[in-house]
Amino acid sequence: PKLIDLFKSLDTDLPLVTKILLALATFSQNYGIYVIVGIIVLFVLFKFSLKYKAFKYFWDKMVLATPVIGKLVAGVQMTFICRNLGTMLKSGLPIVKAMKAQEISTANLVYREYIAKLADSIEKGKSIKETLEEGKFKYIPKIAVKMIGVGEKTGKLDESFLYLGDFFDDSVDDASKNFSNVLEPLLLLVIGMVVAFVALAIISPIYQFTGSIKR
Repeated sequence: PKLIDLFKSLDTDLPLVTKILLALATFSQNYGIYVIVGIIVLFVLFKFSLKYKAFKYFWDKMVLATPVIGKLVAGVQMTFICRNLGTMLKSGLPIVKAMKAQEISTANLVYREYIAKLADSIEKGKSIKETLEEGKFKYIPKIAVKMIGVGEKTGKLDESFLYLGDFFDDSVDDASKNFSNVLEPLLLLVIGMVVAFVALAIISPIYQFTGSIKR
């Protein structure tokens, strides 16, 4: 801010990067408080909107469709669902009751809808694998369908679910490590570009002004 008056007093045409920086500085000085208040209001409205089922379903589906992040979220949900179902089945709970209990405890509405469809199909006499192959279960990986089918044939569905829980847990760990490895250099690049932009915007007019004095 102390350089704004200096730049404005210079009797020379300022570089484009300096004009952009000055415009951003002026905007933040005049309207910064409104921007902060607006962000807080939007955050509160977003949290309030999540209470509505239609909006939350849309948001959950959009997150799952997001590259990288969607894969992580799907892995977490599959880990949670498979481990819970495997534990309940191992303790002797019937498959339909286990599905109903899992439906209630699943926070992601897309996966909750999946569980509800599976529970309904099982009550009608269909197998889980058959239902998964016939219906639209986009965010349930094929390996889960195959392993569940093996568990149904061998009568060891609980072990299949527990295995899948460990499998997806490992995949989430690997994906999160890869994500952090990609994010680090990306953040450094962005920070470097911001620092370079600010430095260029400040140094360019000073260099340009001193050059004009020499001429």
